[in-house]
Amino acid sequence: WYLDEVTVVLPAPVITAFTPGSGSVGTLVAITGERFQGATSVLFNGKAAKFYPNTATEIDAIVPAGATTGKITVKTPGGSATSTTDFVIVNSSIRAISLNPDTVLGGTASTAIVTLATKAPTGGTLVTLSTSDTTLATVPASITIPEGKSSGSFSVTTFGVQATKTVDIMATAPDATTNKANLTLKAKSFGTFEIDPTIISGGDNAFGVLTLNSAVGSDTTVSLTADNAAVILPATLTMPKGTKQLIFSIDSKAVTATVVVTVTVTLNKQTLVAYLTLTP
Repeated sequence: WYLDEVTVVLPAPVITAFTPGSGSVGTLVAITGERFQGATSVLFNGKAAKFYPNTATEIDAIVPAGATTGKITVKTPGGSATSTTDFVIVNSSIRAISLNPDTVLGGTASTAIVTLATKAPTGGTLVTLSTSDTTLATVPASITIPEGKSSGSFSVTTFGVQATKTVDIMATAPDATTNKANLTLKAKSFGTFEIDPTIISGGDNAFGVLTLNSAVGSDTTVSLTADNAAVILPATLTMPKGTKQLIFSIDSKAVTATVVVTVTVTLNKQTLVAYLTLTP
């Protein structure tokens, strides 16, 4: 006896509902129906989506980039099913991102506000955050703007700088549109440096006074430089642990014309300057 080849025809799937009925790119949509086992693809108006087949009666799918308003289709080895109603795509573009304040001392926080082009749909809108330089500023990985709201805020953490720097704070919507705002960081003075007196005859001496905002935690080297050889300085001095002020002598040579000399002190890669005028 021989058996003829038997062809098994699998029944086609059926979509009975999906929720939510609208959303932006990146929205998770729960699709319910029958015979979803072995699902091979889920389409939003023809655009393939990433999906997670939970059971024979439910599939979760994520609205893909480039999707437009239209029917949802589920394909299986048994055929395909198409929803009777449209899934409505909601614009999730970012209209603007602003900073308050937009200029801060390095190490001081700023607040950023992201504004969408429209109100967030059901489930909210996930906005991805980043900065152009994480050594200057950091932000949370993302924020979710709640359903029905058109804006959300987050804190920007900044770090100390030796000179004025700028960094971009960026927000990217699920549809891949990105907006940015420019944050300016200013150097925070770590102390003061003064010369007394500020005018002397060449050959005389003055005193430099470095006063820090807080005492040093260990013996700390201070470097000294002048932009004119008529001013004589030690290359380095040491501030003992627990001190916050350093007073040192500044010697000079005779000059034939009045000259203004820039004296620079450097401590832990931070600098302060003062000016000494030498007269003939």
